[in-house]
Amino acid sequence: EMAVFDVLNNTDIFPKLIYRDDNCNSFLQENVMPPNDLEGGNRFSASFSFYRDFYLSAFEIFDAYNIFPRDLNACCNTIVKGKYARIIDFGQYYFYSDDEKPEMQKQGAELLRQILADVRSARKRFRKRQKREKLSRDKDREENKPDFLGSEDTHEHGSNFMVARDEKSFKNKKLSGNSSPSFAPEEISATFHNLGKDPAMDTAELFYGDYFWGKLGPDDPPLAVQTFEGHNWNVKVDGEIVKSVVIMKKDGENQIFII
Repeated sequence: EMAVFDVLNNTDIFPKLIYRDDNCNSFLQENVMPPNDLEGGNRFSASFSFYRDFYLSAFEIFDAYNIFPRDLNACCNTIVKGKYARIIDFGQYYFYSDDEKPEMQKQGAELLRQILADVRSARKRFRKRQKREKLSRDKDREENKPDFLGSEDTHEHGSNFMVARDEKSFKNKKLSGNSSPSFAPEEISATFHNLGKDPAMDTAELFYGDYFWGKLGPDDPPLAVQTFEGHNWNVKVDGEIVKSVVIMKKDGENQIFII
C-alpha cells in the first residue's frame, strides 16, 4: 500500500497523501468523506457517464503502472456522494510484471465491467429510494400545507397553484384623519423551467421559501406562478437549496428562470 501511494497521486480520484513514515510503515492520508455528511452509504445521484469516466480514468492509471486493484468495488472501496467520488484502500492492490500484463489487462477489463454493472444497479436502487422518500415528503407536505392568502384566480400548470400573498400588503393604510385607498403590490409573473442540461437537477423541486410548490425535474412542466417583489423562491435537490431567487420589480413583469 505504501508503494501504491507513490504512483496513485491524482487527488481527483485518490486521497491525498499527507505524511509518510517508511520506518514504521505508517502514513496519514486525506479524509475523503465529505464534511457534515450525515447520510450513510454511497449516493449515486450523478449520471452514469460521470461514474463511467471516473473509473475509466482510474483504470488507465492502474494500467500505466502495472497495478491490478484486486478488491476495488463500487460499494466499499469507493466513496461516492453525487459528483464527488474517491477510491480508497489500496491494501490488496497487486503490482504485476510486464510478462503478466496481457493476462492482468484481461482481468482488469472484467473487473471494470463488473464495477460499472454494479454502478448501474446502485443508481437504480438510489433512484427508487429517492422516489420513496419524495412520496413520503409529498404526503407530509400535503398534510401540513400552509394557508396562503390567495386571489380568486387559481393558476393551473399541471396542478392547481394558489397565489402567495403578503397579508400586510393588503391591509388598508390609514392616514391621520383620512383613509387612503387600499394598497396592493404589482403582481409579477415568474416561470421556472428545467431544461435537463444538468443531471444533478433531475430531482429538483421548487419551494416558496420553505414551502413545497411543485416538482421541477426535466420531465416536469414549467412552473408558472404569480408572485410579488421580495418573494423568495428556492430550488432544492434532496432537501438542499441549490438555487435561490428573490423577485425584484426592476427585472420586469414577466420573469423566466432556467436551470
